[in-house]
Amino acid sequence: MMLNLYPTYGRDFGPGWCMFQASRSALGAAIAIKTDPGGYLRGRLVPNHVGTVLNEDEVGESLSGGYTISPLAPLLDPDNRDTVVWFREPSGLTPAAAELMIVTARTWADGDLPYNFGGIGGLAISDATRPDPAPNPLSSPWAAFCSQAYVLQLLTAARLFSRPLPQALRQVPSDRWTPDGLDKLAVLWA
Repeated sequence: MMLNLYPTYGRDFGPGWCMFQASRSALGAAIAIKTDPGGYLRGRLVPNHVGTVLNEDEVGESLSGGYTISPLAPLLDPDNRDTVVWFREPSGLTPAAAELMIVTARTWADGDLPYNFGGIGGLAISDATRPDPAPNPLSSPWAAFCSQAYVLQLLTAARLFSRPLPQALRQVPSDRWTPDGLDKLAVLWA
């Protein structure tokens, strides 16, 4: 993986791309240790949050207050030493698929889609080092956490991609995907 300290919209990221974030916060470290303990302890950048790039200025993301539209600028500020951000483009993403993902994100933000605290709890009591096809026992079907929201947006726009999405996205429930699990799904990314 190559990280660009000064990413440029249209070259390094674009609409519908996934924004990965590795934060040095206590919560970020806890998520990273739960999802890739060996990698985290070896110094690997383990993502602990994701969002959907909407345009050059905004990202849609599921935070504790629910799904929201946030500015990208603070995350891309070179003086921000607490967070590393990188972007990945899904293979086969078309402008129409990206637009549907963006419309979905804005609809969720306008409709106050709540955060799936139960789903995160279900991941916390399970093996979160790999996507598990078993149902998440604590998840709410009317809420979403960050990586779950991105998977749901991908699945919503799947028919508009120029190539099929990986089968794993259909076989593993959306509330079983972690940021690290998505990042490691190499076949998903261009």
